Amino acid sequence: MTVCPCCGFRFEGDLCEGCQACGARAVGQPLPKPQHELPAYGRSLLLAITGALMVLVFIVETIIALAQRHPLSFGFWSWIKAGETAAWRLKWIAIPVSILVLWTTRRIYRSMLKTPARFCGLRYARTGLAASTSLPLMIAILIGVTVPERLRQRQMSIEAGASAEGYKIALAQHRTGLSAQAGTANSTWRSHSQRFCWCRN
Repeated sequence: MTVCPCCGFRFEGDLCEGCQACGARAVGQPLPKPQHELPAYGRSLLLAITGALMVLVFIVETIIALAQRHPLSFGFWSWIKAGETAAWRLKWIAIPVSILVLWTTRRIYRSMLKTPARFCGLRYARTGLAASTSLPLMIAILIGVTVPERLRQRQMSIEAGASAEGYKIALAQHRTGLSAQAGTANSTWRSHSQRFCWCRN
């Protein structure tokens, strides 16, 4: 079966004799396959750049979170806290994107493993795939570590809100009690004043 490159017509025969539909003819016999083919590096480069970009985005977000901390410190735990902040900021973007990228890069890497002689840079492709795999795992770990502390802070905020309501009610009752006492004191003072004036008269 021969397919004409000009019109796409399929026919039985040689293209040198001409296409049966449009009459196009081949210039000559097709070139033979070369003995030595250079390996392709496009897929390896794609995997390496994808993994590097994902890690770079997380590092930049961590540096931004570290710069926003006061006082500024470059200690180990400061970097960990900044990484936790970056993980919480990126969770709704990085995790879905990481899953999509991981699924795509794994398919590309498997296709490269089927014919490894056709591709170069398998080590870089493996490194990029490892970076794409480890980043969502690291974000999940950093988020999971902070969940108990955030739950404790949420419980404290709920208790503080309940205490604030209690303090508000107690303050209102106190003000009402003071108003009542002030009214009683005023009436007592007036009665004493009237008695004093009556005694003088």
